[in-house]
Amino acid sequence: MFKGQKTLTALAISLLFTAPVYAADEGSGEIHFKGEVIEAPCEIHQDDIDKEVELGQVTTSHINQ
Repeated sequence: MFKGQKTLTALAISLLFTAPVYAADEGSGEIHFKGEVIEAPCEIHQDDIDKEVELGQVTTSHINQ
């Protein structure tokens, strides 16, 4: 019986560690882009450290060019 308890305990512990994986939302996440502004379409002040730029929908084939 002791061997069965060890197996059951190991199974319970492994399920505790895998539960957060299944709780994650599918189809969502974060993407961080790094790069340079190569043309100056507008003026960017040096005091403005953080900016959000709305890109709309961008296909992966466009990114991989």
